[in-house]
Amino acid sequence: MTPQSPGHEDPEDQRGTSAQLWADRAHALIEAKGPDGLAEVLRDDFVQESRRVTSLEVRRDGMLGAARTMRDMGLHVSGVAVAVAGDLCVLTRRSYTNSSSVVELLAVSVWDEDGRLVRLIQFDVDALDAALAELAEVAGEPAVLLTPTRED
Repeated sequence: MTPQSPGHEDPEDQRGTSAQLWADRAHALIEAKGPDGLAEVLRDDFVQESRRVTSLEVRRDGMLGAARTMRDMGLHVSGVAVAVAGDLCVLTRRSYTNSSSVVELLAVSVWDEDGRLVRLIQFDVDALDAALAELAEVAGEPAVLLTPTRED
């Protein structure tokens, strides 16, 4: 895969990086097993950071507790890859949906070589530039947009 600047697509990038494949696997595990599936994916030193309205940091056990609460609330999580950087980092646009509401956000996922989620960094959905900058920083490579995300 040849990294390109945001706004340029390479058809080769559409085949998927390890991070994209692991994210798809994680989603399938979570759909099938709920929080137990998530537990299989999270590394022991996992950290979730929020760069939304307030800064927040959640460790592995807190994330698993939140997943149980979301399941109990009937919340469904879905997402689509927006950009990649390197082989182990992906930016997704995520939707959290239940019968009465939808919340969307952007999330940078950082995976290890074994397919375990190390870090998840969340942004407001309108903070694409900040999310792309974070993606490039954590990967140490330029971010490559995969899908159109803005109307020009």
